[in-house]
Amino acid sequence: MNLFEELSLFTKSALVLGVALLTYGFLSQLIPIDFFWEAKTIGWLLFLAGLIGLLVHNMAKRKEAGKKVLWNKIGIGAISFILLVQTSMLVIMPNTKAYQTAKDHLLRSEHIKREVGEIKGFGFTPTGGIAVQNDSNGETGSANVELTIKGDKAFKSVTVHVFKDYGKDWEVVGIE
Repeated sequence: MNLFEELSLFTKSALVLGVALLTYGFLSQLIPIDFFWEAKTIGWLLFLAGLIGLLVHNMAKRKEAGKKVLWNKIGIGAISFILLVQTSMLVIMPNTKAYQTAKDHLLRSEHIKREVGEIKGFGFTPTGGIAVQNDSNGETGSANVELTIKGDKAFKSVTVHVFKDYGKDWEVVGIE
């Protein structure tokens, strides 16, 4: 029997839709198509969820055959951790002062407005990284905020580098 036919409907759907969204996500930025640039992020999340389903299915088959399943469990754990971190960042990042500083800077940037036109909004899947340290002197930190700018002329993905020094607010130090 074909492996794909044996998979659950969720696993099949997640894998197929994940690959389709990944393909569209990369093509939409390459061509460019100014619609649904978030497809790449959502595609990765679905593909990884489908991969977990595939590993669970494989683990059941291996157990049935009396084979070891340690590598399947390690794979499921690693992918689950990646999904947890990515999903957490989708929730946490938009609620940080670093993100708000980056977004406010982009809204005021004449250079960005010349490239994309009037900014209509931002993608709903911001990613990146943030590091904040607190000590007796106060708070310091840095962040890389990756987001999609949706303008009336074009869409553009940017990475905004933001820094916070002791006693100061977050400030943009660079844009890629």
